[in-house]
Amino acid sequence: MDLPAVPAADAFSAECAQSLRNLAAVVAAQGRTLGADAACCVAFVRDARRASDACHVWDAYSGHRAPLIVVTVPNLPRGAAIEWHATLRDPRGSSGGAEDEDDDEESGFEDDGESLS
Repeated sequence: MDLPAVPAADAFSAECAQSLRNLAAVVAAQGRTLGADAACCVAFVRDARRASDACHVWDAYSGHRAPLIVVTVPNLPRGAAIEWHATLRDPRGSSGGAEDEDDDEESGFEDDGESLS
């Protein structure tokens, strides 16, 4: 899924859109789609005044299908202004049945989703 055109009024908005495209590429490499498979997303931003910009880009991309949490942090790696973290839905469509419980016991995992950042 391509990121919809979002006006990049400034460098932050451009970085916001590009970094989200990068995350979408990581998800796509697993045969998934960020917009359709995200259960939730977290945007880490250095400037709290830019939270609404991050929300705008996420909403345009996800179509309001997954909630976004914006966290203000003092620094990000490589001087980035924003970093995204997405938790994906379980591709098996887990409903928590007995078969899923057995799979969890064998693998040692109880988490229903995957996290990518």
